Amino acid sequence: MRLDFPADRIQVSLYLSEKRAQELAVLLRESKPAAGAANLRKLLHGRLAGVFKPGSRRLKMIHESVLPGKWNDALRRLPAALSARLVQQMQQWMDRNLVDFIREQSAKVIAATEDAADGITFRIAIVNPPGFASLREALQGSLTALVGLVFSGSAPTVQITVHPGRTDD
Repeated sequence: MRLDFPADRIQVSLYLSEKRAQELAVLLRESKPAAGAANLRKLLHGRLAGVFKPGSRRLKMIHESVLPGKWNDALRRLPAALSARLVQQMQQWMDRNLVDFIREQSAKVIAATEDAADGITFRIAIVNPPGFASLREALQGSLTALVGLVFSGSAPTVQITVHPGRTDD
């Protein structure tokens, strides 16, 4: 996952092994997109659960006040409940769009699984997430930005793409 504050964007990549990708393709060929989306949500929620834990390698942060690789130090400035709330809200934003993507773009997902590359990668971008500007200020040291910080409000734009193989951020 990448928190890109200058771009006002959160980028999440979810790689499925070849086995899991083929299991998803079977569900889509059998016209069971809801089951496929449920499996993806479960995987995605599991991967996001530990992303803010100290020592996690799943997080990259682009922020003018955070040195590359020093995101742990920056997150210590924030209340622990805040990162848990951000993950919960991200899950809600992505869940709403994942089902639609799987249902409407099943042909693209199946095509990605048929590629010679092993597995597939879903790339999910959350653009202009509510509360992200306040979180940016808080990471700059303005703890007053945390007063009343909520990640709800107008829904952000969520863009989902699927690619053959592993594509990293």
